[in-house]
Amino acid sequence: MIAASTELTHKGVKRASILGWLMNGGALAASGAMLLRWYPILCTIKSVGVDTVASIAARHIGDVMKLPNQSVVTLMGSGYTWLFVVYTILLFCAFVSTSVTLVYSMIQRFEGHCFPKAIKSKALRSVIVGLVVIGLCYAVSLLGLSTIISKIYGYDGYYALIVVVLPAFIWGIPKIKKLSAEKKAELSE
Repeated sequence: MIAASTELTHKGVKRASILGWLMNGGALAASGAMLLRWYPILCTIKSVGVDTVASIAARHIGDVMKLPNQSVVTLMGSGYTWLFVVYTILLFCAFVSTSVTLVYSMIQRFEGHCFPKAIKSKALRSVIVGLVVIGLCYAVSLLGLSTIISKIYGYDGYYALIVVVLPAFIWGIPKIKKLSAEKKAELSE
């Protein structure tokens, strides 16, 4: 949200923080309320046995394969339609805020590097970068949420070790020690 702003003022940052807090807090509260609905289902599974539940789940496999929170809301029945609507709206807001922030920040970062001599129009270069970012995101989304979480997140962790942690140890710690020594020398004078 804040990355989509052209200028940073105290008032703008405060509004973005409050909006982000409300959106994330609302999504977390709705997720918590929906996941709490699993408790009766788990009690039922325990009492009737896993085999009976497996036969019921086989009939509702379409619901089970969706997002976990959406599955819970669907299994809760028609009395909780309002919760499904609230969840859908909050999920949409989360997607939009994340997408806008990602695309805008990528345009800011890479627009100047996208054919600056061949394409003179900054707006056209921004559109090209935006379309490439959206295309890459769409391509990754085709893998599916389970695959992204189970496989890609692991590779992302290894990548972070190489790109973030190792450089911090190799260059960051010596630089901190050097700056600390300079600060002590400055204070002792």
